[in-house]
Amino acid sequence: RARTNEAQRQLLEVLEAFEQALRDQRVQTLEFGESFDFDHQQQRRVRTGFYGSFSVQLEVDDFAALKQLHYQLAGLAWDSLSNPRFEVEDREQAEQRVRASALDKATEQARTLAARQGAELGQIWGIIYEPLHDLAGRSPGVVGDPMMNVSALRMSADESRFALPAEPRPVVFQARVGVVYTLQAEPR
Repeated sequence: RARTNEAQRQLLEVLEAFEQALRDQRVQTLEFGESFDFDHQQQRRVRTGFYGSFSVQLEVDDFAALKQLHYQLAGLAWDSLSNPRFEVEDREQAEQRVRASALDKATEQARTLAARQGAELGQIWGIIYEPLHDLAGRSPGVVGDPMMNVSALRMSADESRFALPAEPRPVVFQARVGVVYTLQAEPR
């Protein structure tokens, strides 16, 4: 418990310098328990001690401060440190814009096809939209979320010699829209 509390204290010390850059910080998990290992001689699990662990999620608004924050966090003794994930602020608004754009494109294609057949678009019979990320079971904001293992790693090199990957990645939204129109013959 004391070691876990000390690790949290060290984390809070680092975060104090980045108070203006952080939108939110929260402890996601906090766990204590007994550690076990398999003893091959005894052919059973044996208790090796106790453990305490916690995970923290940080939301950073100031991209200029992100690289320095990531560097400072890497200097602490973490079991793992996740790379930054980049997301849009209002996901619903972005998805609505993508759907509206897809609907405009579908309507223009339908208008072109109708004109080639000597007709005009009539009333809309139906609209179907399919967010591709929902169909594929993937989240569009996560381009890759590899874990960076820094087990018991202490950074002593200066920042110019140790660059963590903190470049922004695109956040991609895609939508597929199908629009079915009734056709009207062009008046002659």
